[in-house]
Amino acid sequence: QYVLSAGWTERNFAEFRAAFQNFDEDMSEVLERDELMKAVEVLKGHYWQSQGNMDLMFMALGIDPNKEIKVNFLMFLRMLQMLDESEARRQQGALVGFGRDHTDTLYSAYQALEPESTGSVKRETVERCLTSSTSRWISKLQLVEVLRVLGQEPPQVEFGAFLRTMKTLEGHVEGNFEECLHDVLTWEDDKKDDAATFGEDLVTSTTSNRSTGPLRRESLLKLLN
Repeated sequence: QYVLSAGWTERNFAEFRAAFQNFDEDMSEVLERDELMKAVEVLKGHYWQSQGNMDLMFMALGIDPNKEIKVNFLMFLRMLQMLDESEARRQQGALVGFGRDHTDTLYSAYQALEPESTGSVKRETVERCLTSSTSRWISKLQLVEVLRVLGQEPPQVEFGAFLRTMKTLEGHVEGNFEECLHDVLTWEDDKKDDAATFGEDLVTSTTSNRSTGPLRRESLLKLLN
């Protein structure tokens, strides 16, 4: 059932099971860290082996990476599914011009916006983040343009839409985009922040006119003051 729900075929299942058994050297029906790394390399390639990638997956599966690692076959399948999803996200990033590392960081930032969400983030949360975290990287007029692009997206922003907005932001950042991205990644939500309030007004006004029509005058004046 899990194999089918993940979109895999019986052939995929047989390949995964064979890899698991080949590297389960002590036939314990669990893979320890070294065995697991070898199996992942065979199935997904060497670049997945970085300690950071593996530790992030362990934590997502509720496993403490600092303790002894023992992964059964079902958990092994869950890890492989996570790797497939990560590769799909990287392809999304490549389509808008982001490299693998930037896409991974952007996804971490996207997840951090609403850690409890599944699959999408509220547009108002994204606008608050960008309004508050990018002030030292772009001008207020440039922020208007970034928020206008965001305003074209649905109320629930999926990762692809987030990537498009961030690509617009990257085009306006004159300094180090990685440092700007770090500010986005480490942003903490504060709904009482005045910047959030006028950011919400601005995106509301851009959403009501999805062309390049006039922004609400009071919102724009507040942003530019």
